[in-house]
Amino acid sequence: MQCWGCDTLSSLHKNGIVDYTTLKKLDPENLNPTLQPATVQHMLVKLYKVAAETLEGQRREQTMAQLTQSLMRVAEAAMELTEADRRKIEKRRRVNRR
Repeated sequence: MQCWGCDTLSSLHKNGIVDYTTLKKLDPENLNPTLQPATVQHMLVKLYKVAAETLEGQRREQTMAQLTQSLMRVAEAAMELTEADRRKIEKRRRVNRR
């Protein structure tokens, strides 16, 4: 929010950056459990694109790096490795150690 000079969720919405309903679901004091990872991913990609178009210099680079890290954390949390995946990983480890 601070990157765009916004102090509140409503001001970020008023700037046309993100839908207020989605932002409200992200409120840490009243987190909404119905929020889907895909919705958060969509919002982060939109913020990334807005940052690329509106920010400059080091502020732009820092913001985009933070958004990239956040996007990866959300994507990682939404994806679980299966037991079959884990067996393949272990097999590859044994092959690579030889």
